[in-house]
Amino acid sequence: MYQAKKRGATYTHCDVTKWYDLLDMHELAIKTYGTIDVVVANAGVNEVEDIFEDKFDANGRLLPPRHILNEINLKGVFNST
Repeated sequence: MYQAKKRGATYTHCDVTKWYDLLDMHELAIKTYGTIDVVVANAGVNEVEDIFEDKFDANGRLLPPRHILNEINLKGVFNST
């Protein structure tokens, strides 16, 4: 059985939409504690903008939709664990 180096919890700021923030978080936990027992994916947002409102660039071309809700609430949680 593996014995962790020490007990406790560590806070680190992490943008769950950024892969390397998540990777850094996991690497910090392994370096600090020797193992990861639990990851609490505690990120989530409500609708931050009108998803049905069309937005255009300076040339009048339709901009791609921002999927920030999915990036945080789904992809961020999936990539956290």
